[in-house]
Amino acid sequence: MTLGAIGMRASIILVSGLVALGFADISRAQTPPPATAWPAAGSAVRSAAAQETVLVRIDGFRDLIWRPADNYFLSPGPVRIELKSLARGETMVLTADDAEGRPDGDIAVKGRLRLVRQGSVLTGSQLTLNPVTETGSIVAAEALVGRIRVRGDRITMTPDHGLVATGASFTTCGDAAPHYRISARKLRLAETGMVSAEGVTLWIRNRPILAIPWLQKNFRQKVESPFPLPAYSKETGPVFRLRNDTMSSPTSALTYELVAALRKAPYGNVTLERDLGRAAPDAAPPATRKAAWREPRLGALEMHPTFARPDREPTEESDRTVAYATLGVLDYVGNRKRTDLRLNRLPEIGIGRFRPGERSKRGRSGFGYHWDVSAGRFREKPTEVESNRAALQVGIASPQLEVLPGLSLRAGLAAAGHAYETGWTHSTLTPECEAFWNAGRQIGFGVAFKHQIEGGKTPFVFDRIDVRNEMRLYCQGDDTQWAYSLAVCYDTDRMRAYDTSFAIKRKLDCLEFGLSYRTRAQGLGVIFNLLPGETAPLAKDEE
Repeated sequence: MTLGAIGMRASIILVSGLVALGFADISRAQTPPPATAWPAAGSAVRSAAAQETVLVRIDGFRDLIWRPADNYFLSPGPVRIELKSLARGETMVLTADDAEGRPDGDIAVKGRLRLVRQGSVLTGSQLTLNPVTETGSIVAAEALVGRIRVRGDRITMTPDHGLVATGASFTTCGDAAPHYRISARKLRLAETGMVSAEGVTLWIRNRPILAIPWLQKNFRQKVESPFPLPAYSKETGPVFRLRNDTMSSPTSALTYELVAALRKAPYGNVTLERDLGRAAPDAAPPATRKAAWREPRLGALEMHPTFARPDREPTEESDRTVAYATLGVLDYVGNRKRTDLRLNRLPEIGIGRFRPGERSKRGRSGFGYHWDVSAGRFREKPTEVESNRAALQVGIASPQLEVLPGLSLRAGLAAAGHAYETGWTHSTLTPECEAFWNAGRQIGFGVAFKHQIEGGKTPFVFDRIDVRNEMRLYCQGDDTQWAYSLAVCYDTDRMRAYDTSFAIKRKLDCLEFGLSYRTRAQGLGVIFNLLPGETAPLAKDEE
C-alpha cells in the first residue's frame, strides 16, 4: 500500500498491528481504505523481556509505503518519527532524509538524521534503531548529552540510556571551536554524566597537551583537576596527583586519589559515599568528605564559607545526608604547627549531614549546619601512634546580617568530641565571628576571628588544638574573565602570620586555569578545572 500527500500534513500511528491512520487537510491524497480494513485496535509494540510498550507515530512524509501484513514501512523522502514509551512517559523524535523498518523491530535510516530523546540530542549520517529497547548505533555521529558534547566514528546507544563511542572526542564547551577537547579510543558516557574513557588525550585548541591511559570522571558538574598535573612543595618535592571516579551517580560515588612525590612514599585514599536521602535526578554526586579529609580542625564558618579559600577545595554545595567509608594510606592532614603529619585510616566509616546556608548575591543567607558521626582505626605518622577512635562533630553558621550598606556580620559555633580505645576522651569548642565588606565590582574583603577551647586528653597530634586564637584576613575578586583570592592567617597569641595563600585563575566558558601558592608549605600548584556547558533540550521541545 502506498500513501502520498502533497501540500498536506499526514500522520500514521503504528502499534503492534497498525492501529490508525489519520489525515488533515489532505489534497490529492490517495483515499485510505475503510476502517474495517484496519487491524483491531488495542495491541501495542511490546518487548516481552522488558514489558515495554512503545507508540510509534510517523508524519511529515511525502510518500509512505506500508505493508500491513508485517508492519513494514518505507519513506523514501524526508520523514518524522515519534516514539513514545507508555511505561516511562518519555518521547523520542527522529527526523531523517529517509527511513524504513518495523516499529516492533529495527528502523534503519540513511542520510542526515536528528534524534532527540530525554536530555540528549544525537545527529549523524546513518542509524539503526530498535524503538522498543531504545538501542542502536549511529555512524559519523555527534551527541549533546546534558552538558557534554560527544563526537565519534560510531556511537552506540545502550539499554541503560548510556552511549558508547569509538574514535571519540568530547568537550563541555559550547563553541564550534572549543577551548579544549578530550579524545579517546573508546568512551562510555552514562546517563548520570559519568565518563569512562580509554586511550585519552587532552587537546587545548588543536594542540595535544597530555596523554593518559584512562579517565573516569563525572562531568555533570565542575571537574577539578581531571588530569595528573604537577605541583611542588618543600616537603614533598615535585608531586603528581591523580583523582578518578570509579563509580558516580546522583546518590553514590566511589573515588580514589593517588599521589606520587619525589621525596615521599606514594600515598592516597579510596572513599565510598552513599546519599541516604532522595537526590534529584540531575544532582551532583555526593562529595562531602573533601574538606574533612585534610582539615580536621575547620570551624563552622570555614565549613560554610562566604567565599572559597585559595588553598582549599570548596565544601559540597547541597543539602544531603551521606554514609561514607574511607581507606587511606599516608594521607596528608592539615596542622598549623606541623607540616609532616600523615594519617592512615584503616578504615574510617561514618554518617554526616551538610546543609549550606542559602546563597544570595551578597553571600550567605540562612543558617547552615553540619554534623558527623564516625569511627575507625587510625595510625598517625611520624608519631607512630595507633588507636581506635570514635568522633562526633557538629557546627552551625549564622546568615549574614547587614549592619551597614555593603557591610555584614556572621557568627558560627563548632564542637567536636573524641573517644579512644585507651579510655581517654577529648573535646573542643570553637566559636567564630566574621565581618565582610562587599566593595562592589565583584570584589570582597573579610576578617574573621576563631577561638578554640580544648578539654580532655588525646594520643593524636592531629586532634589537638594547633592555634588557640586565629585571625584570618582575606580578599577575593571574581569577574567574567579572571578570579583571584588572597588569605592571610595570623596566630594572634604570637602576633605573627603563620600562613598566606594566593590563587589566580583565568576563566573561559568551559574551563579555568591558573596558579596557586601557599607560604607555609612553600608549595606551588597548577589549577586546571573543566566547567559544565549548556544543557541539551528535552525531547518535548521538539514535539
